[in-house]
Amino acid sequence: MSGRLPLFADPVRLASSRFRGSGTLALAAMARLAPSLYGDNGTVEVALHAAMEQGRAVLHGHLKGRLSLQCQRCMEAVSLEVDHAFSLGVIASEDEIPALPPACEPLLNRGEEIALADVFEDELLLLLPIIPLHEPGACQAALPVGSGVETTEDPEQRKKPFADLKKLLSEGKS
Repeated sequence: MSGRLPLFADPVRLASSRFRGSGTLALAAMARLAPSLYGDNGTVEVALHAAMEQGRAVLHGHLKGRLSLQCQRCMEAVSLEVDHAFSLGVIASEDEIPALPPACEPLLNRGEEIALADVFEDELLLLLPIIPLHEPGACQAALPVGSGVETTEDPEQRKKPFADLKKLLSEGKS
């Protein structure tokens, strides 16, 4: 991570000092995100503002950049634009979740320093689609979706497996 963001920080201290910082985070440095990427070239712009809200440390972050994923239809690169804001309320235990300010997700921390790059990487992982695909009509797939397998035989000449069963059933009733 480069810029004015520390590598490790105590989130409560950051909030108490009303910290503001920004920088860039290299995609190649994110070991958990890298397997989901088509290529790990590039960076993501990150910004962080920490504050005390309702007596609790809150980290407001913003991520902006472009991730290259693999389209699961054509197996080529598909771009995911990231422009994401998030708010994390620092809690010491899960019992504190109901007391979080509105629109805050919990960040479990028991007073230790955290790796800010890991926080940003977690947010990027949450943004990934389950199945990355190009927009409809933009995919370069070899077969159009829903085309099925083409057959050369005449549909009337195809064997119909249940026709024989129907014949057997009708013979058994006689």
